[in-house]
Amino acid sequence: MTSNSDVPGQRYWQAKPYAVPDSLEDLHGPTAGTIPLPRSCRGTVVDLGTAAGRAMAYSRLLDEIDLVSLCDVVNKDRLVEEWETVTKSLRVAALWEERFLELPRTLSEDRRRQFL
Repeated sequence: MTSNSDVPGQRYWQAKPYAVPDSLEDLHGPTAGTIPLPRSCRGTVVDLGTAAGRAMAYSRLLDEIDLVSLCDVVNKDRLVEEWETVTKSLRVAALWEERFLELPRTLSEDRRRQFL
């Protein structure tokens, strides 16, 4: 996804690019084990074997990481199972829920449209 930060009156969330894969099948990350998050994601080690660890990792990754790294770390099945518990920006929720019908809806359709 690209952004154009030179548009007058544009807010930061409108200009910030977010990584969203073409398919959830592209998400082939592990389901367990510890992984170091990149510095762009506040560089901590998280345990993907726990719901709390995944929620922390996924919330940071969805907001801050490039597409290749996202696909290597996020697991499709875990993301779908835990989508509703992952803390995410309204823009991230809108982009992902618009693209992937498999994800539970956390935004109304009207609210989602506001952030696309």
